[in-house]
Amino acid sequence: MKKILVLLCLWNFQQGIAQSQCDNYYKINDFFKAASCYEEQLLSGDHKKEVILKLANSYYNTYRFESAAMYLKKIVTGRFDEPNKNYPNYCNMMYFHVLSALGNHPAAVDYIVLFYENLGISLDKKSVLENIEEFKLKDDLFKIQSVSFNTEFSDFGAVKVDDTIYFSSDRPSKFDRQIYKWTHRPFLDIFKASKKEKDTTYTVEVFPEAINTELHEANFCFTKDGNTMYFSGSNFEHGRKKYDKKDNNNIKIYKSTKVNGQWTPAQKMAFNKNNCSIMHPALSPDEKRLYFASNFGAEVSAAYDLYYVELEGENKDVWVRLPEPINTAGREQYPYLDAQGNLYFSSAGHLGLGMLDVFVCKNINGSFEYPINLGAPINSSFDDFAFRYSDDKNGYFASNRDYFNDDIYEFTQLNSIFKKQYTIAFEIRDSETKQYVADCKAILKDKNQKQIYCNTLDSIAVFNLNIYAGIYDLKVEHQNYEMADFKAVVQDQHQQKLVFYIKQKVKPIPVLEPEEVEEQKDPVAYAEKKKEIKKQIVADTSGPKVIEKDGKMFFELEPIHFDYDKWTIRADSKKILDALAEKMEKYPSVHLKIVAHTDNRGTELYNQILSEKRAEATRNYLALEGYVNARRMKFVGMGESKPLLYCLDFGCNEHDHFMNRRCEFEIIKY
Repeated sequence: MKKILVLLCLWNFQQGIAQSQCDNYYKINDFFKAASCYEEQLLSGDHKKEVILKLANSYYNTYRFESAAMYLKKIVTGRFDEPNKNYPNYCNMMYFHVLSALGNHPAAVDYIVLFYENLGISLDKKSVLENIEEFKLKDDLFKIQSVSFNTEFSDFGAVKVDDTIYFSSDRPSKFDRQIYKWTHRPFLDIFKASKKEKDTTYTVEVFPEAINTELHEANFCFTKDGNTMYFSGSNFEHGRKKYDKKDNNNIKIYKSTKVNGQWTPAQKMAFNKNNCSIMHPALSPDEKRLYFASNFGAEVSAAYDLYYVELEGENKDVWVRLPEPINTAGREQYPYLDAQGNLYFSSAGHLGLGMLDVFVCKNINGSFEYPINLGAPINSSFDDFAFRYSDDKNGYFASNRDYFNDDIYEFTQLNSIFKKQYTIAFEIRDSETKQYVADCKAILKDKNQKQIYCNTLDSIAVFNLNIYAGIYDLKVEHQNYEMADFKAVVQDQHQQKLVFYIKQKVKPIPVLEPEEVEEQKDPVAYAEKKKEIKKQIVADTSGPKVIEKDGKMFFELEPIHFDYDKWTIRADSKKILDALAEKMEKYPSVHLKIVAHTDNRGTELYNQILSEKRAEATRNYLALEGYVNARRMKFVGMGESKPLLYCLDFGCNEHDHFMNRRCEFEIIKY
């Protein structure tokens, strides 16, 4: 018995040492080593909630989301040793983030709903998912591309002054003397990229020593004259790190001015507080206020809020916290104010696509309106942040969507961010004669099925409304016409005319096409001609083959791939469509119907819209790039209505979803 007790004590002692070592890595933010260490503890049989929670946090903080999801699932389902199965509420938000990053928004939504329920805020799951899908459909608001001076390191926070782009990066520099344990890479420094007028590549230089040190310097702003700079940097005094009561080397805000072309040594701002980090400075348009982010007073060190201080006057340096709903129980960082005083920031607490999303609050007479998610392509399921204009329409932001390192993207704004009302003309016409349909009844509803317009139109079947951009439901009724339901898509642009065609219940005698006349004159000869054309097409093995299925003919193509939630034709799919265009040119009598299908993730309406956009994009590519006459092609989106694989009992796996996402090319005439 004594030997057993000694062995148990020794085992517990060794477990304690292992736990202590893991916690040391965790405390100094060395999450790579902490994760490996906690994994070993799990293998040794230690399944305490604290170990699993810290392991999940370690993977989350190093963007290894599949592993983070695995351990967060253990936490939220109570698969740990303690009998008390309660867990911190922030785990629900984290699980929402990682599931979103892994592309599973329908499952992720359950946890953001639960997160806010625990705070006493009620959210409807269906509405949340519809809002997320609406963010994805904002793809025509901005055009983006990666800048040429990105590296395999983290590059972010671009600010353009004249012809020079300043940014932050952990790429190697002359100031590197130690490695930041969180990333296992150098500490952040400020760099500048410039190029001469005729150059095609940027020359990148590190900022001078008056600003950069061997610790962190990043996230900065300049005054309009370019002679004063505010930036975030590691807390230091007299050339040494300064720690708070919890042994943290926090981030503070510094100031430097340019004198005779040289930057003065950095001075710590007087409004910095102890025992918290203060970062991401941003000036108001009149340069009288400095906005920033801080975790001051937060129970969780990663929970940041937005504040500002006055830089002059009686209340100079007094912190003012921005109100809800700008700040949330989550994380708000990277404030920026444009020339009109509109506030842009990144948040992981507001409803978004996952991780940090960029939001904007419109400035109305000095007050900020409710935050608006900028949507795709600015936002993704990963971190999107440091949004900033360089002129009225162009600017930069950062994202780690392509891997775990941050990259800088430049953007061009194509449409208005803020919803405007547009005067829209709605016309109801006969599908055959194209004439107005007198005495028809038109009913228009918004996405919440709130009736906006209802009226019986006169002989000029037109009505005009001032409404916001969006998707509306239009119902048209007439005693002599088939009742029709339409999706009315109002875009962000002026002078829109939407025409809707309805069909008569009793159709007039049709006007025959030349080919139909030929068929009626000599049906036997016409049938033989068609039979010969079909024989040639089926026998032709060059390019895409033709197959028969369920009494219909299809071009057999490799799958036309689209990026997740996108409808842009990818480079690998362009080659497939180019081959189809060549085959269509060879057989000019062939007419196609392009049918796009989605998987069943997302709402039915969203998938319907997505499939229509994909089918239309495919038709447009064949017409514009393949020079196939658009009149020879019809397109239709089927959404999720006709899957190849039904998997309702056990749920679809990734292969099933892949098989259900497809484009079909049916030959409807030859």
